[in-house]
Amino acid sequence: MRKAVIARLVGVLLVVGGGTVYASGAYDEWRDGRALESACGDMVDAAEMRSATGAERVSGQHKGNGCRAFDPGDASTSLEISVDRGKVLDGLPKKMRDSDRYLLPVGRGWPAVVSEGGGADGYATSYLPCGKNPEDGLVVSLRTLWTKGVGPEQSNRLARLMTRALKAAADKEGCTLPDVHEVKSVPPGFLQLKKAGEATGTCRGIDLPAYEAVADGTAPIEQCRLATPDGARTFRISASYGPYQQSPRDPDGNPFFYLGPRGSPKGSAWTTASCPSGEALYTIEALTTADPDVAVVRKALSTFAAESAKRHGCATPVGPISDDGRTQKR
Repeated sequence: MRKAVIARLVGVLLVVGGGTVYASGAYDEWRDGRALESACGDMVDAAEMRSATGAERVSGQHKGNGCRAFDPGDASTSLEISVDRGKVLDGLPKKMRDSDRYLLPVGRGWPAVVSEGGGADGYATSYLPCGKNPEDGLVVSLRTLWTKGVGPEQSNRLARLMTRALKAAADKEGCTLPDVHEVKSVPPGFLQLKKAGEATGTCRGIDLPAYEAVADGTAPIEQCRLATPDGARTFRISASYGPYQQSPRDPDGNPFFYLGPRGSPKGSAWTTASCPSGEALYTIEALTTADPDVAVVRKALSTFAAESAKRHGCATPVGPISDDGRTQKR
């Protein structure tokens, strides 16, 4: 009996002056909470992160213009948040260009997208117009790494983390959110092959088989995947608004990639449009090594760009894409 009592007292710290008793676990939680609040403020909720990632503890540290939330006892679980005005820090992660990765709109009025597919690392980003000029807009991005609970629910967990971070950052920066609502789940996308001409979302109007997401005029990035009749993915079409139009233009350090208002080199094509958030970029890229039908590629891009531009209140995209595949000066 005496040994049991002594065992229970081991690890207990008595702070007599304050009259407070801390168990070692409670002290860790208090210390982690202070570090998280100091680094991330209201952008991260410890309970929400534990639920999303399976972390046992959640601490925080300052990182650039944002913060990092992490489990001190598990280096494989972390959340990094970047906050900036008018630009995307470090651009979109190169992994987002993988053929098994895609971006889904968060929906419910939120100007944000989250990643789905791939492995244990996730990505989410948002662009909120704020101020007189597009470059004044608020950009909040998340990068996550966790090994617990990865699967179909990953995008939903990312969305909940993203919306909290954006709301807190907007409050701090004095930016006004649109009419948004709580997000419990992200509209699913890219799951069902739509036959040619049957798409109703981001691939609407394209007369080819395709995988699509819900069309969302608040999403800063929209995507459509073209496919063969048996479902093999062939092309990725993307619309990039606000600061995101810069990321595809320098994917590998090539300063001439997607420059100019339009162009169509082999296996790719792009066009642009003038929007309230600045210039938008619309691209189509091959996901296979097969030689594409250039006319089909250009038509699919033109249709996608026109539909997306209309949703985002943009001017008609530059076109038609030049027949010789070269860009033209403005």
